[in-house]
Amino acid sequence: MPMFSLVLQAQTNKTVTVPGDATYTGTYNYVGERNSHPYYKHASQNCYLYVDNYCGSYGNIWMLASALVVNPNDTYVKYYQWPDAYPTLGDPGLKQWYDVTTNCSGGNCPQSITITDAASGVAPTVSTDAASLVTTTSGTMNGNIVADGGAETDRGFVYSSTDATPTIGEGSVTQITKGTGTGTFSELIGSLTAGTTYYYQAYGHNTYGTTYGGVKSFTTPTTSQPNKYLSGVTNPTAANGVYIWIGNYYGKPAWKHQTLNYWIYYSITGWNSDYFWYIDDELKNSHGLYDYLFLPCRCCKLSFFRMGSR
Repeated sequence: MPMFSLVLQAQTNKTVTVPGDATYTGTYNYVGERNSHPYYKHASQNCYLYVDNYCGSYGNIWMLASALVVNPNDTYVKYYQWPDAYPTLGDPGLKQWYDVTTNCSGGNCPQSITITDAASGVAPTVSTDAASLVTTTSGTMNGNIVADGGAETDRGFVYSSTDATPTIGEGSVTQITKGTGTGTFSELIGSLTAGTTYYYQAYGHNTYGTTYGGVKSFTTPTTSQPNKYLSGVTNPTAANGVYIWIGNYYGKPAWKHQTLNYWIYYSITGWNSDYFWYIDDELKNSHGLYDYLFLPCRCCKLSFFRMGSR
């Protein structure tokens, strides 16, 4: 039988999980005392969480019901919780909470209780990916919402240069929100200090919780690299010319053509994990077989060229 637990404590709110039914999910706000017991009403619909005698016969129990009535019966009650003295009710139309509720009164009662549907979702699955382009004053953080857990998930990053395990709400941590949904996402942050290590995490949040993807870091370089001059490329000839350093791309230096969209940089080959120089018309961390313009190595699709500093 599914289990539903509720323990009231002296705090401002409480999250409660119910099995497989969204009817009673939402926030229940504390209303006051009723028959010497606290009771709560759903924030937007006529659902109640309160203590009463079920059918006038079974003593005081906690219940989720569609109406605030005396001695409610199974017309109103959907979930209930017996005290220890009444372990079962035997009514298959109801779902029992097996954990015993601790009574509260006055200022000891939560101000609100959040009811969530255990069967409909979980916290999201998140990964933090390696930083891509890093310059002396900027860096690009990357993350991925692998799965949203069955609910709309908002996402973003947290980062810090002093906190090696940044999380939301910490004093030296900056939070950046990046909309909602699954899949990869990134954020370019600027105004950074050269020669400084920055720690960051991707996160995802839905109604079932917040998940962090694990801490990654990058260090901004202290100086820029000299420009490169490329010559001898016959097709396309436009790839020749001056290339300007743009930063470290996935930890390796990268240059961009001064006027056109060509790049010179290190990348992983598609058939193993080795890094090679590439000349390409796009930036990407891994290349497949022949998935590039030029790869300056033997037995590769390549027009001969010369590269030097300028």
